[in-house]
Amino acid sequence: MEKVELSEEQRERIIENACRFALEAGRKYFACAPRTFEGICRAFREEGIELMPIEVEEAIHMGMMGLHGGTAASGVGTCGAVSAACFLIAYVVGLTRKEVMENSALGAAASLPGIINIVNRFEEEFGAIDCLRLRYNRTQRAFDFLDPDARFWEMMFIVAEKDKCGMLSARDPKEIDHPVVLAARLGAETICELLQMEPEERKTVPPELARRPDMVEIEKKIAPILREMGYPNQKISYRHRRAEKLGKYTREL
Repeated sequence: MEKVELSEEQRERIIENACRFALEAGRKYFACAPRTFEGICRAFREEGIELMPIEVEEAIHMGMMGLHGGTAASGVGTCGAVSAACFLIAYVVGLTRKEVMENSALGAAASLPGIINIVNRFEEEFGAIDCLRLRYNRTQRAFDFLDPDARFWEMMFIVAEKDKCGMLSARDPKEIDHPVVLAARLGAETICELLQMEPEERKTVPPELARRPDMVEIEKKIAPILREMGYPNQKISYRHRRAEKLGKYTREL
């Protein structure tokens, strides 16, 4: 997409409408991913800015149903609102398949705006981006959407506690303690920022990420040494490895 000049009034209108449209779509889809996607796209289209042709939007909308409820309603994946917002941000960054094939480091340009503006903010606000933990942190309830019994009790909860519900609550679009509102707001804000850049400027990667290591050289020179040390075979996550190192360092002090 070409650079777009936005007035402050337009920008505020787009952001507020994205939240409002996403909330309104809740009763139609009962799914965070398609309603967030629709809310953001519709808000820009109302201002005469087409993020994508309407037929493309319709096709992608169908696929968004597979991302709701923590990916295919499983709950264990990322919140659908986060997925939809990050998808649209990456779409507007506009990396082509050819560009990524020629320089895989460019992929960071599509990821960083989503991490900085969406993922980090969700972690701060809700303590999670996965559906189950996010819902539990908000309401201390996180049923499996695909469990018929749990679904019945979830419906009862929604009827009795509409304000706590992530799907149907008729919230003020400015109240960010609603996952869909927060994702629509942050997604629209980020896209406004991106659209006001030149297309190539959106693809800028920080220097520390601008060049990926040469995997062929790593395989030839470093991999044999690592295998000899037994390092690649360790059955431990890097998060645990980091905690282990920090604990050892503390004990040594």
